[in-house]
Amino acid sequence: MRIQRIKINEEWAKIAGYILDELAPVSIKTWGMIANPDDIKQSTELLERHFSGELPFYDYECRIKHKDGHWVWVHDRGRVITRTVDGKPLMMFGTHSDITVRKRMEENLRTSEERHRLLADNALDVISVVDIDGRFTYVSPSIEKLLGYTPTEVIHQSLEDIMTPDGAAISRSWLIQTLAAVQAGSPLPDFRADFEQNCKDGSTVWTDLTTTCMKNAIGDFIGTLVVARDISERKKAEREKTKLEAQLRQSQKMESIGSLAGGIAHDLNNILFPISGLSEMLLDEIPPENPAHESIEQIYKSAQRGSDLVKQVLSFSRQSKPQKLPIRIQPVLKEVLKLSRSAIPSNIEITSHINTNCGMVSADPTQVHQIMMNLVTNAYHAVEQTGGTINVELKETVFGIDDLYDNSMTGGLLAGKYACITITDNGTGIDQTLINKIFDPYFTTKEMGKGTGLGLSVVHGIVKEHGGDIRVYSEVGKGTVFHVYLPLLEDDRDSKTSPVTRKYPMGAEKILLVDDEESIVLMVQMMLEKLGYQITARLSSPDALAAFKANPDPFDLVISDRGMPNMTGDQLAVELMSIRPDIPIILCTGFSNENEVKRAKAMGIKGFLMKPMAIGDLAEMVRKVLDDVKGTSQS
Repeated sequence: MRIQRIKINEEWAKIAGYILDELAPVSIKTWGMIANPDDIKQSTELLERHFSGELPFYDYECRIKHKDGHWVWVHDRGRVITRTVDGKPLMMFGTHSDITVRKRMEENLRTSEERHRLLADNALDVISVVDIDGRFTYVSPSIEKLLGYTPTEVIHQSLEDIMTPDGAAISRSWLIQTLAAVQAGSPLPDFRADFEQNCKDGSTVWTDLTTTCMKNAIGDFIGTLVVARDISERKKAEREKTKLEAQLRQSQKMESIGSLAGGIAHDLNNILFPISGLSEMLLDEIPPENPAHESIEQIYKSAQRGSDLVKQVLSFSRQSKPQKLPIRIQPVLKEVLKLSRSAIPSNIEITSHINTNCGMVSADPTQVHQIMMNLVTNAYHAVEQTGGTINVELKETVFGIDDLYDNSMTGGLLAGKYACITITDNGTGIDQTLINKIFDPYFTTKEMGKGTGLGLSVVHGIVKEHGGDIRVYSEVGKGTVFHVYLPLLEDDRDSKTSPVTRKYPMGAEKILLVDDEESIVLMVQMMLEKLGYQITARLSSPDALAAFKANPDPFDLVISDRGMPNMTGDQLAVELMSIRPDIPIILCTGFSNENEVKRAKAMGIKGFLMKPMAIGDLAEMVRKVLDDVKGTSQS
């Protein structure tokens, strides 16, 4: 049985944009004309099922065409109220409601949800939602790229499950605060922090985690939006920046210490110069059989040791250029052992096995001393807490052609003979994970105040500069062994001369001597007069300049200290040469560098003498400069 006639009211007609008379009477044919064809099949099936008694009422949504042509969504709901005796529908009643606005809102909502879903699914940041227990209810696919987990693997897991212990503790604290706020009806806390999170492969990444609490329309808590951004590169950059800043501070500190050391070295030179020079002259005057001769010789040797220590300070402050000479290592080692024994507590035993027949090497003695002091100091720090033994050994060793195949043994050394210096301690040892880092600049395992992280780096640089190599063997709790290899000279004849040279070149020229230290002026004047020269001495640059201006012609040479108040030796030289361009000038200094020497030569300075100087060095430099000037003038 089909419905033959449909009766509608004015509101029904108004929904479709008609007046009642335009549609009445409404038939099934009329409904077919205004209903959307795509919806008729569904509505017809529901009606048939209701008519057959399968459904107690019919309920469907469909579209009808408005009079002006646009589609209107309607909700139809009703039921049969009268049936025939055999159960066929006779009369039915229903409602017809306009739901266009609601359907449009639903469509907008679906579009918005799809848009946000696409944004979340394609975002580089990981977007997730967690419930009040901190468990994931949604995770964007980008989590797989960040942590290696798929969204399915993470859903229903706890936020803490993918965090390191430190991060989990912070997360737990925030969740507790959120739960307390929900229960108390207080404002819900948002949160932001940097977290280290666990990856599926066992590694970790740093993320910037931002959380925002979400509420429904009536203000109830429904979850937390969590956004995680990968900041591993930023964290790495921050660590590098912190490391570089620490290195810069250390470098600045070492530079300041170097400047201070240079100043101290200058003052020490002024003190040592008269002691060394006067004792040297006394040794010339007092015969060896005189009992005083030996005492004066010890004074001279002590002054020379002091001078060597000053050279170490100058080398440290980079104000003195290392000079390689043919030397024997044995005296240097004995000096280091003597100094170390006086500085290291007596409960630490220091032993030595020094081969007296070990040949000569080409090296800067001050730098060899620096190598040994660094290594012995490291050994002392290794045994300091528990006491122990430090052993110093010197021997010759040979690397043959076959040995070079084992690069771990030779470190790229050439075949030949080497002096092998070995420093052994039975102290704390070095962890194998750190053994390859100990020669890196600023790397140290010592506690604050015990090391700068520069000692072994400097040692490594000096050894390599000398064509050698350094090797370390260590085991935690059993001690450490350092082997230093320096190439031996093929001709190892000891060319060492007597500390005091007896025959010096002499002259009779007139010299202007300038220095602000009275003791140095008197001592150098005595040296030069002993060599036959005529000396005019002045204790300040202005006095020397005045004497020169008054009568510049008689002077054959000027010897001036470089570092003087009021007017430096360089400035004085400029003034003197402006009066007499041909006047030769020698500058004396406690420290200098290559650039300063070049600048001085460019100014016209003829020679440099390093304090403290021996009488032989002074005699040779003065004679050389005077002879060069005479040779130039004659040519």
